[in-house]
Amino acid sequence: MLVRRAYIPERLRPVSRDVWPYTVPCVAELADDGLGFTSPVTFLVGENGSGKSTLIEALAEAFKFDGRGGRNLGPYATNRPKSTLGSVLHLDLTSKGAAVLRGHRSKRRGFFLRAETALGLFERKSGTLGYRGDDTAR
Repeated sequence: MLVRRAYIPERLRPVSRDVWPYTVPCVAELADDGLGFTSPVTFLVGENGSGKSTLIEALAEAFKFDGRGGRNLGPYATNRPKSTLGSVLHLDLTSKGAAVLRGHRSKRRGFFLRAETALGLFERKSGTLGYRGDDTAR
């Protein structure tokens, strides 16, 4: 496990919850109590618009990944500003999580696999023979 808890510190909580992303159900709950993690795998289940992707992208940003997907702290990381939620979200890390973020560069390995980003890559590379050994369209 890398993260024990994700939360918004009281000093960073919005005065009004009438603005996005705090109107999104799972984000509103996150702003109140935070989200605790008790096992290495967590499943988020909910209706469209319930905030699953918003939360996952903010968690990625809080862990120093680009919210659009990719490597953490790597040479391809963008300088794009964090999302509204990603900029206020804090993480209580386990010792392994802290090592990933604060350890020697060779230990800071990780990849945020975002389905939309992977699909975009495959669409751009479709029909390109030799890319990763085969045509991605197959």
